[in-house]
Amino acid sequence: MADMKAAGFTPLEPYRNVSTPWTSLCNGCGTIVSPKLNNVRTRGRCCPRCAKYGLNPAAPAWLYVMTHVAFGAVKIGITGRETREDRIARL
Repeated sequence: MADMKAAGFTPLEPYRNVSTPWTSLCNGCGTIVSPKLNNVRTRGRCCPRCAKYGLNPAAPAWLYVMTHVAFGAVKIGITGRETREDRIARL
C-alpha cells in the first residue's frame, strides 16, 4: 500500500500479489488504472495518461535510424521529445 501511495495511486480493491493488476485511482489525473505493483516499484508513476514515458501521438517526437556496422544491424525507431527516458542516449 505504501508503494502505491508513494507513486500517486489510491488502491480501490484489496491487494492480491505483485503481478496482478491492482485497480487504483491515479491521484494526479483522476483516472482509474490497473498497474501491477511490480511495475509501480520499478517504474514509479505508471499512469498511462500522465506518465512521462511512452509515446504520446499528439506530442513532438524524434524519428531515428541507428546502425551497428560490426553486426550489420539497423534500427529505426520513434521516441517522444519530452519523455523522462532518453532512448537515443541509452542505445
